[in-house]
Amino acid sequence: MNKHIFLMGMAAAMFMTSCTNEDDLAGGSNNQRLNSDVPIVLSAGQQANKTRAALGNVVDGKYDGTFDTPADKNLGFFCLATGRIAAKQEITWQDGNDNHNFLWLKNIQAKAVTTDDNDLGKRVTNLTLLDEGGTTEALHYYPMGSQYSYTFYGYYPYSANVVHNGNKYSVKVTGLDGTTDLIWGKSFVKPDDPDKADAYSAKYLRDKKKRVVEGGGTWDDKAHKENRPQLTFVHKLMKFNIILQKGSGENTRIAKLGIKSAKLLNVADAGTLTIADLDNRLDALTDDVKGKEGEFVVDWTTAKNHNTEATASI
Repeated sequence: MNKHIFLMGMAAAMFMTSCTNEDDLAGGSNNQRLNSDVPIVLSAGQQANKTRAALGNVVDGKYDGTFDTPADKNLGFFCLATGRIAAKQEITWQDGNDNHNFLWLKNIQAKAVTTDDNDLGKRVTNLTLLDEGGTTEALHYYPMGSQYSYTFYGYYPYSANVVHNGNKYSVKVTGLDGTTDLIWGKSFVKPDDPDKADAYSAKYLRDKKKRVVEGGGTWDDKAHKENRPQLTFVHKLMKFNIILQKGSGENTRIAKLGIKSAKLLNVADAGTLTIADLDNRLDALTDDVKGKEGEFVVDWTTAKNHNTEATASI
């Protein structure tokens, strides 16, 4: 599988810590929806891949691990509580709970745009969250009080058809015509992260800032980007390359062969992608996704034959 690693943060935004420790303002039983002063800001890193994704950018003939969403399609994005920091109430994603902090962001749309990042000294994919309507760039903030830690989930292409079943979120994806990439990802906490108990929350970023400053460093744009959560994406579909190759035997007389057309039989163009599952979480990308987050179940009732155009000859 190809992988993209995305650092969450926006280059233009740096949070400032006031004299009051905001993490102590909200009690463990507080379930009001209150924003902290720490934005969920989005900048991006990259990991070069050996094979190219359908969304991928090519530099000097090689896929560089970055990607851009097209103008007419967006990513979908979730921010859901998965751990308790100081809270007393057990986490549930089920309908009927009165704690607005559990389901912080649900299926917000986002754009991915690659730029040259001078702070990090490389090309990065900036991931920008949009407003509720999915049309305008908007800042979204971590909850006040840091009672819970959060996991970030993302997928492409965006679908408004969300299925919420207990502690599980899925989306129904349609229109997979063979040219649309399908990717899913989430934030994973590094096992050796000294602040992993607070990952990810406003307190987590304050912890990181404190460590940098106490270590004699400066909490600048570069330090901020390097200490933000990472979102790792994987591909859920395979790309077919149909190649016709001339034989090497002595009796081979054909000088040039060409592919006029090809047909793929019984190919489905829809399915259900599990975005997040509180009871069946994926702890590492090497784990089997069957029955867990990241699983894509094909809807075979949509299967049909696909014709392809000639793309190569030898």
